Amino acid sequence: MCLFRELLLFLCAIHLVCQIASAAKGFDLTEIYCSSYNEMFLQFAMCKVDTPKNSMAMLNVVARLLETAVSIKCRITIFRKANKIYRPFIYDDTLDLCEFVKGMGHKRFVIWALAYPLVLKYTNANHTCPYEPQDVVARNFTLNSEISNLMPLPKGKYRVKIVFKVNNAKRGQLLVDCEKS
Repeated sequence: MCLFRELLLFLCAIHLVCQIASAAKGFDLTEIYCSSYNEMFLQFAMCKVDTPKNSMAMLNVVARLLETAVSIKCRITIFRKANKIYRPFIYDDTLDLCEFVKGMGHKRFVIWALAYPLVLKYTNANHTCPYEPQDVVARNFTLNSEISNLMPLPKGKYRVKIVFKVNNAKRGQLLVDCEKS
């Protein structure tokens, strides 16, 4: 049933691409908020959006993992701003990152299977669990047309919320704000 839901979302996304392809410019990253639920387990050494002159905004995050992570699950929710409030919009699901990186979750998470190779070049989070204590880094990540065309959305302000559950406990959260022009 979950594969059917992912396939349906993917087909809807393709339909939206056809409808708005001529007007779509992509997304602009505007802000990022990082928070740790347990500073003894996870700390954020860097969490910012950089906007170099005449360039796209780039996301830079350094998450310091202080203990070994044997299981990592991410709840990913996409929100759209309406009437000054971010409301859930189009996607809310939990991804077992360890299984996904092993190749076990690619059939269930079609959209993330398409996005993963595009995101991989910006991060060192590129292997299966366990993750030993280390800095997990995302450097100079941009929402280029390859990525933004995977899930074309109408113009507006969006927020992606990612809650990380590591070793069966909530450890951290990222809120990424962006705008579709």
